Amino acid sequence: MRCLLPAIGLCLAWWTIGSARGAEPARLVWHTDFQTAQQESAASGLPLLVHFYGTHCPPCRQMEAEVFHSADFEKAMAGGFVLVKLEARKDRALLERFGIRSIPADLVLSPSREVLWQHEGYQSGDQRRYIGAVSRHRGQTSIGSMPEEAPNPRRHVVESQEPASRV
Repeated sequence: MRCLLPAIGLCLAWWTIGSARGAEPARLVWHTDFQTAQQESAASGLPLLVHFYGTHCPPCRQMEAEVFHSADFEKAMAGGFVLVKLEARKDRALLERFGIRSIPADLVLSPSREVLWQHEGYQSGDQRRYIGAVSRHRGQTSIGSMPEEAPNPRRHVVESQEPASRV
């Protein structure tokens, strides 16, 4: 009996440590419906990151692979934003509403629907700049609450060597 209790304790400790190490961090949840995401943003008080993409858009696929699947992006966005991905062809009215002319395109909207940041295009290697620009709006509830160092909230377009896909 004296040997059995320490052995059980060691087994439990080994199992607990092994489970903790093998656990993957929770994946980000991307909505695909703008209205649902907007309602969640308003209810939670979190800003809304809207990403417009195209299925046949090389810069969109590159951005998806380099940015959205990176650990840095997941860490920066977790718990600080409501996320929604919208396919440009299916959501043309929203593209027009926000004056978007090329994809990929991204917006950060406040919970009260103000445009805090807007960006079009993607160039390979821009993932840190993109994540930094979006992260500045974490927890921002309105234009008036914008941090001093944040870029112009109305329009931020990065010129790219690779042309963005036209919508």
